[in-house]
Amino acid sequence: MQIYLSEIMYDVNYQFSTIDTPVNLQNGTEFGALLARLQHHGFPTPLLDWTLSPYIAAYFAFKGAPLAPKPLDSVSIFMFDIDRWVSEVKPSNNLLDSNLFVGDFVPYATNNQRMVRQMGVTTITNVADIQTFIMSKGQHYLFKIDMPASERNIAMKELNLMGINDRTMFPDFDGLCKHLKEVHFDNKQKYHYHHLH
Repeated sequence: MQIYLSEIMYDVNYQFSTIDTPVNLQNGTEFGALLARLQHHGFPTPLLDWTLSPYIAAYFAFKGAPLAPKPLDSVSIFMFDIDRWVSEVKPSNNLLDSNLFVGDFVPYATNNQRMVRQMGVTTITNVADIQTFIMSKGQHYLFKIDMPASERNIAMKELNLMGINDRTMFPDFDGLCKHLKEVHFDNKQKYHYHHLH
């Protein structure tokens, strides 16, 4: 973790300065906002994304499902009782801590519309197997719901009707292209709506 903080993040911040104002890595608020923005664009960070919406969680679960699943394939949604976890376990959120932890982390969503649209929240951790670590502290913090992956197309169509799709979750050109791919190729059915007066 030391190399990540001392070498990698300094290079990332330097490269980031070519497209936006570099951040003060000693300022926890600025550093956290940068980590959250990096996380939402695919860069490895010690953050784990969560959402406040079970519907958005379902979107991400089914989005990753195979288009032609095997009969027993499933997707999973996890629910983490972070308030109970923080009050009972009292975890650290210091990346330099030598003890293993999963901590609450609340970065600003400055210049991060993906985080806003996804109702995103994060935890910060230095643990590789988060599920096993949380469950080792008790069975009442983390809950898992499994759903058949074969329901992907139905779920994605219904979520789209709720306004949850690639275009709304990723409000940029990439999101638009992903949405159009889902509509015209992955789900193989166009969406048509007609409003009667």
